[in-house]
Amino acid sequence: MPKLIESVYSGFTVQRVKDVYFSLNDELLIDFNANQIVFELGQTLGANEDRRLVNLTIRVFFHYVESEEIIADIKVQNIFFLPDLNKYIDGNTLSLPSDIIVSMVSVGIAHTRALLAKNLAGTLLDETLLPVFNPLSLAQEFFPNLFSDKETSESQKPKKKSLKK
Repeated sequence: MPKLIESVYSGFTVQRVKDVYFSLNDELLIDFNANQIVFELGQTLGANEDRRLVNLTIRVFFHYVESEEIIADIKVQNIFFLPDLNKYIDGNTLSLPSDIIVSMVSVGIAHTRALLAKNLAGTLLDETLLPVFNPLSLAQEFFPNLFSDKETSESQKPKKKSLKK
């Protein structure tokens, strides 16, 4: 049996991954032009202190550059177990260490990429995959308040991305 790689924090694990929502508007693909499609990313973060769970839900949606009509949309829920979650919660504020956030974003975006690819298989968008991101840069964009000014200024902050090939 292969040796398991120790996680960033002892006991920090992926508890569950769920494809919460997916939609594809085929009508917008009649005049399909991959060079004119962009995607946008969003996230929500929450915690259940009693169960020691952190929820990172990532949303990705595609639209044409000149339109806000959504071509494809996906939300993927990533639930992580963090044994000592209570030490990162102060009232209603969740302040996780940056390396945990970066790990969560890295894993969450990988899950989102995989589920998006599965859902787009057999469509005109089946080769429209999410690119590989720098997880630190993406985490800093998603959660700028959890990083020092130095960490934030040293990374690029992606917003809207083109899928040009």
